[in-house]
Amino acid sequence: MAVRVSVYMPDDAAATAANLASHATLVRLSFAADLSQNLIWLVMAVTLYRLFAHAGRSVARALVIFIAVSAAISSLNMLNPLRPLLCLLAAAAI
Repeated sequence: MAVRVSVYMPDDAAATAANLASHATLVRLSFAADLSQNLIWLVMAVTLYRLFAHAGRSVARALVIFIAVSAAISSLNMLNPLRPLLCLLAAAAI
């Protein structure tokens, strides 16, 4: 979160583009950290399923489904901060 606050400047596209160009590695590392957070969240879902399966399988399955949907939505949402960097790098390659 702190990376996005320091790189993306609201209402100033030129400053944001300059920050993205100068901190591209930082933005990529932020993306990788967010992706690893979602993977850990999915591992935790499987662990919680094993823990709660004895109490009720249907409730444990619902927990896994909700967490999987949450991780999928979060993963797709992570593309929004990464897309400007990809566009900037594609424009620089032309």
